[in-house]
Amino acid sequence: MKDQGVVSKGTINGRKTWYDGKYYYQWDSKKDPLEKWDNKKKNHLGEFNAVTGEQSGKAVKRREWGK
Repeated sequence: MKDQGVVSKGTINGRKTWYDGKYYYQWDSKKDPLEKWDNKKKNHLGEFNAVTGEQSGKAVKRREWGK
């Protein structure tokens, strides 16, 4: 993931997690993209390419944090 003020939060619920001051990102080791979440960890905002930052998957409204 490009370093743009992104801070590692270690592993949460078995997933590597980062925070950029506005959003949380979790690495999905099964499919490889980063899952993007709001800062309250309640709303899934989609899947994103870790290198380019481009969105690669739509948000899933009922997805739960860390699952």
